[in-house]
Amino acid sequence: MSIYLFQYHFLGIKKYRKITNFYYFLIALNLSFFVMAFNTELSIAQRVGFFTGFHCGFVSFSVAVYLAVVKKNRQAIFFAIAWTGFLLIIALGGASSLAALDISPTDTAKASQFASAMEAILLSLGLADRINMMKKAQLEQSQKIISGLEKIGTLKQRLEAVLISTKSMTETKDSESALAAASQSIQAELRSIGIKSIVFEELAKDGSSHIKTLAGDPAIASNVSVQAKTFTAEEHRVIAPINWKGHNFGTMTVYFTPESQDVQDEDLFFLENTTQSLALALQNIYYQDNLKHLVDERTAELKTALVQVEDRQRKVDDILQNIEQGIFTIDAETNIGDEYSTHLLDIFKVNSTDMKTMQFEDLIFRQTRITGDQKSLAMESIRAAIGNEDLYWDVNSHHFPDKVVKVFERDKRHIELEYKPLCKDDHVDQIMVVAKDITDKIKLEEKLQEEEEKKQEFLNILSRLVSLDKHSLNGFFVEGEKIIVLVNDNLSGTFNESTVFRALHTLKGLSRAMKFSQLAEAIHICEGELVSSEHSSQEKASYLRPKFKAVEDTFHSFFQVYNQVFGTEMDDLSSWNLMQFVAEMVHDRIESIRAAGTTLEDIAVRDQVVHWNMEIVSELRHILIHLINNSIDHGYLLPREKNGFTRAIKMSLVAYCKGDDIIITLEDHGFGIDEEKVLQKAKERGLTIGKEDALNVIFDDGFSTSEKATMTSGRGVGLSAVKEKVDGLGGHIDVESTLGRGTKFLIRIPKALAVDLDNSLVS
Repeated sequence: MSIYLFQYHFLGIKKYRKITNFYYFLIALNLSFFVMAFNTELSIAQRVGFFTGFHCGFVSFSVAVYLAVVKKNRQAIFFAIAWTGFLLIIALGGASSLAALDISPTDTAKASQFASAMEAILLSLGLADRINMMKKAQLEQSQKIISGLEKIGTLKQRLEAVLISTKSMTETKDSESALAAASQSIQAELRSIGIKSIVFEELAKDGSSHIKTLAGDPAIASNVSVQAKTFTAEEHRVIAPINWKGHNFGTMTVYFTPESQDVQDEDLFFLENTTQSLALALQNIYYQDNLKHLVDERTAELKTALVQVEDRQRKVDDILQNIEQGIFTIDAETNIGDEYSTHLLDIFKVNSTDMKTMQFEDLIFRQTRITGDQKSLAMESIRAAIGNEDLYWDVNSHHFPDKVVKVFERDKRHIELEYKPLCKDDHVDQIMVVAKDITDKIKLEEKLQEEEEKKQEFLNILSRLVSLDKHSLNGFFVEGEKIIVLVNDNLSGTFNESTVFRALHTLKGLSRAMKFSQLAEAIHICEGELVSSEHSSQEKASYLRPKFKAVEDTFHSFFQVYNQVFGTEMDDLSSWNLMQFVAEMVHDRIESIRAAGTTLEDIAVRDQVVHWNMEIVSELRHILIHLINNSIDHGYLLPREKNGFTRAIKMSLVAYCKGDDIIITLEDHGFGIDEEKVLQKAKERGLTIGKEDALNVIFDDGFSTSEKATMTSGRGVGLSAVKEKVDGLGGHIDVESTLGRGTKFLIRIPKALAVDLDNSLVS
């Protein structure tokens, strides 16, 4: 094991990784055998010791031979020779012991001593050789350090020379002096090498070149043109382009003599830095030569730009003073900029003093009806958009107010707002706001809209009027005007709620008959005010006035169109007959009949009165309108909705003369009157009547069996108004009805009042 440790240090085996790892293994193995020897028999221990000794000798000798032959290890050579001699002596001693050779023990011992001495000598020589090699390596390292220090000194000297030449070149006033200074510096520093010539190929602005000899024989470079893009060292010459930040001045070439020494790295370092300093000096001279020209050119450009800016500013000022728009800017703090159009003050009615401290929120939102939440959202959006990228503008700009209405003491203004981002470095720096006073435009649009509505209303009324005959229209407008006057008299004097209600209900029936739905709807709203139980009679009159004004305006708008079309006065009435009247009534109810899912089978009309007295025609119209509507609604439509009554509408209207009376009968074949329901309703109203009087109670004011009011019935006014009209004519009305079979109304009117006796013949 000791031989392994000796070889490890003596032969420097640690340099060979694989052999080192192998020796670590052998040392560990021999240690294991050594420990095992203490616990085994002597004979076995002797055998193990012999094996390990033989193995160590063989391995160490083999490794020494390998290192000596393959790796050329000098110590391994000495070790292999010494170990070879030692092993031969041992082999001779063994052969003598075995009597294989005739050698005396004395000679064997001497040979062994000699071999050991030779081994020690050879190993000592190997050790001395190793020490010599180590000293040689140390000496070579010292020489490299000294050489490096010398190079550092040379580089320092070259650097100092570069600094001196740079200073001298930068102090020159022209390119010739700078080139001369560079040439002198190169010659002074590289005179030991042997410079033959220094040539500079100058590049002119027009692209042509001119060769100058700075030192040496001019003939060398007379026919030579060298161009190089990078610093290049060739045999007997160095080429250096002279350029600075893209400005190419030319190329310098340094030629060396054939007998000159090799150019060292520090020499190239000096040449490269000197030529760069030359390029900087030439660039400075170029700037100096062109500085005045550049300054003059730049001054002229600035003056021109200043004139253009002043002219543009003057135009901008003219625009801001004369444009009829409010233009201003706002910053991140929503402050209004100092520059704004003069018209801005007029639009928002502010003065220039207030504008100096005014912010966007005060200017736009003051004197408006914009809510606090809307203001907060707008201001937060504006602040989020300014100072950020365009994305924030796209996200928030739709929250900016685009229109505001400023309410001043004497008028109000509609102001339209537009916004433009003013960007800087891809960020919104400010916002330009353009305010336009669009009040006149809004008023014009409203006027046009009003005119369009009037035009459309005129066309709607006209389309309805032309579908009716002139006589019916005459009667409608005459009776309508009477009702308008009646209601206005009540509203301005003593208010009779019942009288007004009947008049309105009658006018609504006439309007429905003429199919003037707009007028009928307005009257229906007035009726709703009158049936309300929450207010007193006088309060109802007060609430009714504005709503009835709408009825009056609608009525007169219809009449104006009628007068324009027919040019007829209201009192221009002529002949009238039941046939024509019923045809108009049925035509106006046909849509509601179809909507209810009911069919119209037959309406028979027999009018045996040749000439009706036109003074009572309007009263007869009122009476028959209410009766026909009542028969259609209560005899057919409502029973169909409630009881599934599906009978088709079939009615008859007859007028004839009997004695001193005119008899008018209206008979339907509908559902009939439910007397039990009539009695129940009467009881609810506090009336005590017998079954024989059940049908007569339907003529009481406000009595109705309908659960809801419609545009044609359900208010409890229709039959009450009929009885009042008949009584007013000196007549009488009776009713007969059978549940499930129909109802019949019979009216008696004095013939002297109903017929025009001057022109009539009664059949």
